[in-house]
Amino acid sequence: TQDWEAALVKAMKEIHEKFLEQELEILGIGISGQMHGEVLCDENGDTIGNVRLWCDSRNEQEGHELTALFKKKVPKRSTCARYLWTVRNDPEKAKKTKHMTT
Repeated sequence: TQDWEAALVKAMKEIHEKFLEQELEILGIGISGQMHGEVLCDENGDTIGNVRLWCDSRNEQEGHELTALFKKKVPKRSTCARYLWTVRNDPEKAKKTKHMTT
């Protein structure tokens, strides 16, 4: 999380310096750094531990289990397979989780 915040502050400063002389009104900025990850947050919206990125494949078995359960392909890198892995392998983190995003 601190890396993301530092990178965002740096990028915003660069944008500000680049466009300082122009009369622009920036209405919004989209930020995306991953896909199919697992960002777990507590009741305050603060992240819990490290974010698991799309390339983390520790949850391959969970993907196979969910595919068998739902009879529809659930990729090992899907967020639901990741979270099932977290529930099994890091239950304290799972208990603290109140919000999740990818």
